[in-house]
Amino acid sequence: MSLRIHILPETPATLPLWVCAQVRLIDPLTHPSVEGLVNASYSIDGRLPGGRIDVVMMQRSGWPDLSLEAAQTVVRLIRTRGAKLVYDIDDDLFSAHPIRSIEAHLAKKRPVMRFLASEADLIICSTSSLADRMAAWPAVKRVWRNALNERLLTERSTKVKNSNRYKVVGYAGTPSHLRDLLSVTESLRGALAGHKDRFGLEFFGVANAGHLQSLFDQLMLSAPRTASGYGSYLKAMQSDVTWDVAIAPLAARPFNEAKSDIKFLEYSAFGFPGVYSASHAYNGVVHEDTGLLADADDFGQSVLHLLESPELRTRLAKNAYEYVMQERTLATCAHDLVSIIASAT
Repeated sequence: MSLRIHILPETPATLPLWVCAQVRLIDPLTHPSVEGLVNASYSIDGRLPGGRIDVVMMQRSGWPDLSLEAAQTVVRLIRTRGAKLVYDIDDDLFSAHPIRSIEAHLAKKRPVMRFLASEADLIICSTSSLADRMAAWPAVKRVWRNALNERLLTERSTKVKNSNRYKVVGYAGTPSHLRDLLSVTESLRGALAGHKDRFGLEFFGVANAGHLQSLFDQLMLSAPRTASGYGSYLKAMQSDVTWDVAIAPLAARPFNEAKSDIKFLEYSAFGFPGVYSASHAYNGVVHEDTGLLADADDFGQSVLHLLESPELRTRLAKNAYEYVMQERTLATCAHDLVSIIASAT
């Protein structure tokens, strides 16, 4: 008998799905590789379907307007139905966020998150560091690392063309990652300033064009791209973006210590060689094999070194792509998530 799972994801009532809902729950639990093992459904208003339910999955702070009282009502209903509550979290949302506006929002949501974590029969975390941070909550903690949905990926060439065209450094992220970019801005400007005729910067998201222009001036090659939803982002990154080097800085802050390596997975699947912060989030990146690791002060020089080393770019891109496609896609990893969830029943 297949495991009957109903998902109450953190996503609004209108599409597109938020990234955490799609990547952590909906895509893996509806993947063809787990067909027959799990029967998954989801709703975005807290309602549970009729019939048998073995597990209800909730994540982070729940849907956007979920109040503490509504969360308590949902959990009571879950218990009445005889189902287990599994709570998924992919960021250290209980630690202070460095951006004031985001921290103010999280502060309002933490009563709901504390309640869900305290009521959960099982807590699933995206990293071992995050599982350690969740030690205060009584439920068993299990780690399921982020994995990409290979059905949304197209095969990419990882061979770098050694041409004389302008070389592009790219960074993709939400506005919440602006502080991470700022942590290496001086290093990037210092390393690339003397090469404006050869190298430049492109962004996907992160901040508005005016802010980025004020930071990088003539190094900026174009206005930042944007996308509506994770699927649109993946499509655009694979069809429209041709970066020679991709970067993933992380500022040295407590909030970032439990971050996952999702940016490494994405860049690698897109065929981009990357420079990553030497942080716990990227401890799975093998330096000079699947990427370059750099401290904030050396970040710009590492980017410059990679820009000027076509053979190294080709090797890093090839090795990283092979690692992700062999070990970090849902075809390989979705079954592990189902097994973890089943352990709660």
